[in-house]
Amino acid sequence: MANTTSANLKLTVQATGENSGTWGQITNTNLLILEQAIGGYDAVALNATTGATLTFSNGALSNGKNQVLKLTGTITANVDVIVPDSIEKTYIVENATSGAFTVTVKTTSGTGVTWAATDKGKKMVYSDGTNVVDTAFTEVVSDVSPSLGGDLDLNSNDITGTGNINITGTIESSGNITGTLATAAQPNITSVGTLTSFTSTGIDDNATSTAITIDSNNNVAFLDGTGSLPSITNSGDENTGIYFPSADTLGFSIGGSEKMRLNATGLGIGTSSISRDLVIKQSAGDASFRMETASQSNDVLTLRNSNGRLDFAALAMTILTSGNVGIGTTSPSELLHLSSTTNAEPTILIETVNDGANGGRLDFLHKSASPADGDLLGDITFGGYSDSGTPPSDFSRYVMMKAFAEDVSDGAEKGRLTFSIHSGASNENNVDVLTLNGTNVGIGTTSPGTKLEVVGTGVNGIELGQQSDGSDSSRLFFTNSTNVCAIRSSGGDIKFSTGATIGSSSGDDRVIIDSTGFTTIDSTDENCLELHHTDGNNTILKMNNNITNSNNIRFSGSEFQVTPAGTKTFSTKTGTVVNNHVFNGAGYDLQFGFANTQNPGFNMSMTTNIRNFTIYSNTTKNTGVVLGNGGNSFGAISDLRLKNNINSIEDDALTIVKKLHPVTFKMEGDVNERIQPGFIAQEVEKVLPIVVNKPKNEKDYYSIQYQEIIPYLTKSIQQLGSELDNLKLRVFELENK
Repeated sequence: MANTTSANLKLTVQATGENSGTWGQITNTNLLILEQAIGGYDAVALNATTGATLTFSNGALSNGKNQVLKLTGTITANVDVIVPDSIEKTYIVENATSGAFTVTVKTTSGTGVTWAATDKGKKMVYSDGTNVVDTAFTEVVSDVSPSLGGDLDLNSNDITGTGNINITGTIESSGNITGTLATAAQPNITSVGTLTSFTSTGIDDNATSTAITIDSNNNVAFLDGTGSLPSITNSGDENTGIYFPSADTLGFSIGGSEKMRLNATGLGIGTSSISRDLVIKQSAGDASFRMETASQSNDVLTLRNSNGRLDFAALAMTILTSGNVGIGTTSPSELLHLSSTTNAEPTILIETVNDGANGGRLDFLHKSASPADGDLLGDITFGGYSDSGTPPSDFSRYVMMKAFAEDVSDGAEKGRLTFSIHSGASNENNVDVLTLNGTNVGIGTTSPGTKLEVVGTGVNGIELGQQSDGSDSSRLFFTNSTNVCAIRSSGGDIKFSTGATIGSSSGDDRVIIDSTGFTTIDSTDENCLELHHTDGNNTILKMNNNITNSNNIRFSGSEFQVTPAGTKTFSTKTGTVVNNHVFNGAGYDLQFGFANTQNPGFNMSMTTNIRNFTIYSNTTKNTGVVLGNGGNSFGAISDLRLKNNINSIEDDALTIVKKLHPVTFKMEGDVNERIQPGFIAQEVEKVLPIVVNKPKNEKDYYSIQYQEIIPYLTKSIQQLGSELDNLKLRVFELENK
């Protein structure tokens, strides 16, 4: 049977009858490996960036088999020390590396134990074959915060040292704890078991109970005390002072009886039951609050013990238990009741004293959990008694101002303000005479649909009285900072005036509508009537009263001009560009102009005698088409006098023509779906771009100047003719050999 190897230390396990002559050497090596595993030490130098891998050689000494490993070397990165997988072994490891980086002892594929970058201490770890685990056994010197799992029994010995012992719990000892306080001038605490005495300058305390305590934060604690014997008192007056009835509570005693108490709820005077911020209790009679000056000593506030009424300063204000407040009256009938018994006007004054833009404000709040359209938000009533009425039953509401919630939709809130006037015998017979609804004003209606709406029964309308000068029956003025306009009636006519003066009949009547409906427009400007678009820029209709002016009538951005004789002109406008078009009666020309360098864009001309009809594409009349007298087709203008830089076509026209691709097609949108012959402009552009018009933008289309292909067709025919002549010559020569 062959030898085998142990799993962890890689010892040689000898088979019976094997290793004749070498078994002793193998046994000695195994013993040395055991010695290495039990007490072996090795300094393992780590690579600066990769660390190290421990070795476990079969049947031989290896650094990974040592009990104690000292890791050395300077590391410049976080490194690992690798223990091969499946090895089970304990280690005492010291991190003696230099360099502020972590060191981790781990298995090849498992986890491990890490020394922090500043941890240069020792740890006892073990590998369980999968991971490297920390035993948590560390030297006390390197443990900065050791903790005990139970009590520490000193066994009558001492704990000594030069440092501090900080304990948050209770120290129980039958021996002495000695030490010096931080300030040398203070006496030493020489004995601590149960503190039975505390001696300091100025304090002589009762040795049998703790009366005063001073903690490390310099907080001073006293006995709780009682109402009859407060704990903080004045010398010689021990029943007057402050005591502590309970947690978070201060009591103030006078003559051995508590008079005031303060706790987290509030302050109580005359009572220890505190349910409000301030509670004042009088044992008998009315409770009063008094503020005095050098010359006055009146009660400012009195709570009547008999009915719970609250009176202020000589009955100037009274608050009932119902919540009603009276000023000038002791029996308020409303939440706020103001009354004056003198002839002086009772006034409510809201005054602000500041340099800002804010003034006083009076708010009416309808605090409803389910608001609805039409809710009354509040009203102000001006009322009184009739000459025969009996107060207060015959109280009449003469004038009322009411505020309503017109629309309570979130984001679309709208209010309504209505003014009502008393009308009729009933106290409640009020008529809504004026309503403000959003930005609209209504007279006689609560739902005005325009800026001003007047509604009533019988003859309705807005009546304007006669002017003080007697010139007109009525006048309505419109004014700004510089101009005044007016609408007035005079002698049955309606007149619209400018340059008016408020309060008089002065002004210039520009439009007059008489009783028959006849309308007169009077203008000092030759443009007597202009209708403009709402943008204020575009003229829709313009009429001129000056016959010599060329602009007689203008319609919506185009104008048609008529002069006394000669050229007739009309124009069109595209944006801000004006295009002038001329019809010349003498020459029978019609020019269509465009605001560019070729104005007019094209010209149609018919001569008087020859009767030619010509369309020119520019002002020089050197390009265009002509329909001759008696002709039925157009011809292109091609006069030698109109051309320059003339050159023969030297291109291989035949090759070009052969590349053209004639097609038949149907045009999009052609309801007749007629089949047409022709070319595709994009294909022709690749062969003969000179005859293709490319679009300037995506909305325009390609086009072909078909007539300009004719010269190339002619040239190609000429080429074919030359080739045909050559072929004929060759045939002739071949036939006559």
